[in-house]
Amino acid sequence: MSKVGAHLLIWTSRLNEDTVKIFHKVKEMGFDGVEIPLINAM
Repeated sequence: MSKVGAHLLIWTSRLNEDTVKIFHKVKEMGFDGVEIPLINAM
């Protein structure tokens, strides 16, 4: 089965300590991973 990830820009444009909470939320939603943006969205 293919693995599916969610991109962090769906929820936030900043990567910080609070982002870890999003990782747990993504896992609970059934995603296999999180894609971290390498650009500054703002």
